[in-house]
Amino acid sequence: MSNNSSKEIEDLVIARLETLNRNAKVLLMGKPITVAEMLEEVRNRTELGKRIVEVQFRMIQSLSRGEID
Repeated sequence: MSNNSSKEIEDLVIARLETLNRNAKVLLMGKPITVAEMLEEVRNRTELGKRIVEVQFRMIQSLSRGEID
């Protein structure tokens, strides 16, 4: 994947996360994390942030194909 498309995917994931309640918590790898913390990880491009981008992008793809409601 090119850096340009990686940046576009990251931006798409950030936009999706920004639509959610920042205080909402989800379990990520067995640990609770808030949406605000997820955004911080993605923006800082940490290893966890990169994993969040991968998972969220797959979710976006599934939603766009109608595989999940």
